[in-house]
Amino acid sequence: MNRYLLSALVATFGLASATGVMAQDTSPTTPTTPQDQGSTRSPATSNDSTTTHQANAKSSHKQMMKDCEAKQRAENSSMSASAAKKACKEQMKSNSSSESKSY
Repeated sequence: MNRYLLSALVATFGLASATGVMAQDTSPTTPTTPQDQGSTRSPATSNDSTTTHQANAKSSHKQMMKDCEAKQRAENSSMSASAAKKACKEQMKSNSSSESKSY
Protein backbone atom coordinates (compact mmCIF):
# COMPACT_ATOMS: atom_id res chain seq x y z
CA MET A 1 0.00 0.00 0.00
CA ASN A 2 2.86 2.37 0.73
CA ARG A 3 4.20 1.84 -2.77
CA TYR A 4 0.92 3.07 -4.28
CA LEU A 5 0.85 6.08 -1.96
CA LEU A 6 4.41 6.98 -2.89
CA SER A 7 3.63 6.65 -6.62
CA ALA A 8 0.55 8.85 -6.23
CA LEU A 9 2.58 11.52 -4.42
CA VAL A 10 5.30 11.51 -7.08
CA ALA A 11 2.70 11.79 -9.84
CA THR A 12 0.93 14.64 -8.02
CA PHE A 13 4.16 16.60 -7.53
CA GLY A 14 5.12 16.04 -11.16
CA LEU A 15 1.74 17.32 -12.32
CA ALA A 16 1.95 20.32 -10.01
CA SER A 17 5.41 21.17 -11.36
CA ALA A 18 4.24 20.97 -14.95
CA THR A 19 1.22 23.15 -14.16
CA GLY A 20 3.47 25.75 -12.55
CA VAL A 21 5.73 25.86 -15.61
CA MET A 22 2.74 26.22 -17.93
CA ALA A 23 1.31 29.04 -15.80
CA GLN A 24 4.58 30.98 -16.02
CA ASP A 25 4.76 30.82 -19.82
CA THR A 26 4.19 34.43 -20.96
CA SER A 27 4.57 33.98 -24.71
CA PRO A 28 1.52 35.15 -26.68
CA THR A 29 -0.60 32.40 -28.15
CA THR A 30 -2.14 34.62 -30.84
CA PRO A 31 -0.43 37.26 -32.97
CA THR A 32 -0.86 40.70 -31.42
CA THR A 33 0.30 42.87 -34.32
CA PRO A 34 -0.28 42.66 -38.05
CA GLN A 35 3.42 41.92 -38.54
CA ASP A 36 3.12 38.79 -36.40
CA GLN A 37 0.12 37.39 -38.29
CA GLY A 38 0.93 34.20 -40.11
CA SER A 39 4.10 33.61 -38.16
CA THR A 40 4.88 32.11 -34.81
CA ARG A 41 7.62 34.00 -33.08
CA SER A 42 9.40 33.53 -29.84
CA PRO A 43 9.09 36.32 -27.26
CA ALA A 44 10.90 39.47 -28.35
CA THR A 45 14.53 39.77 -27.43
CA SER A 46 16.16 43.06 -26.61
CA ASN A 47 17.62 43.17 -30.13
CA ASP A 48 14.15 42.78 -31.67
CA SER A 49 12.70 45.51 -29.49
CA THR A 50 15.60 47.84 -30.33
CA THR A 51 15.05 47.26 -34.03
CA THR A 52 11.31 47.86 -33.63
CA HIS A 53 11.97 51.04 -31.66
CA GLN A 54 14.37 52.29 -34.33
CA ALA A 55 11.85 51.56 -37.08
CA ASN A 56 9.11 53.39 -35.17
CA ALA A 57 11.37 56.37 -34.55
CA LYS A 58 12.35 56.50 -38.21
CA SER A 59 8.73 56.40 -39.41
CA SER A 60 7.77 58.99 -36.78
CA HIS A 61 10.60 61.25 -37.97
CA LYS A 62 9.48 60.86 -41.57
CA GLN A 63 5.91 61.78 -40.65
CA MET A 64 7.09 64.81 -38.69
CA MET A 65 9.14 65.92 -41.70
CA LYS A 66 6.16 65.51 -44.03
CA ASP A 67 3.95 67.51 -41.67
CA CYS A 68 6.57 70.22 -41.32
CA GLU A 69 7.09 70.46 -45.07
CA ALA A 70 3.34 70.72 -45.66
CA LYS A 71 3.09 73.47 -43.04
CA GLN A 72 6.03 75.38 -44.54
CA ARG A 73 4.55 75.22 -48.02
CA ALA A 74 1.10 76.20 -46.74
CA GLU A 75 2.57 79.28 -45.06
CA ASN A 76 4.58 80.18 -48.14
CA SER A 77 2.99 78.89 -51.35
CA SER A 78 5.96 79.93 -53.49
CA MET A 79 8.40 77.79 -51.45
CA SER A 80 9.85 74.81 -53.31
CA ALA A 81 9.73 71.32 -51.87
CA SER A 82 13.50 71.22 -51.43
CA ALA A 83 13.50 74.58 -49.61
CA ALA A 84 10.73 73.37 -47.31
CA LYS A 85 12.69 70.18 -46.61
CA LYS A 86 15.83 72.15 -45.85
CA ALA A 87 13.95 74.49 -43.49
CA CYS A 88 12.41 71.54 -41.69
CA LYS A 89 15.76 69.78 -41.30
CA GLU A 90 17.21 72.89 -39.72
CA GLN A 91 14.18 73.23 -37.47
CA MET A 92 14.46 69.58 -36.38
CA LYS A 93 18.17 70.00 -35.72
CA SER A 94 17.62 73.10 -33.58
CA ASN A 95 14.78 71.38 -31.70
CA SER A 96 16.88 68.30 -30.93
CA SER A 97 19.88 70.34 -29.77
CA SER A 98 17.74 72.48 -27.47
CA GLU A 99 16.09 69.35 -26.01
CA SER A 100 19.44 67.74 -25.24
CA LYS A 101 20.63 70.91 -23.48
CA SER A 102 17.58 71.03 -21.24
CA TYR A 103 18.38 67.63 -19.70
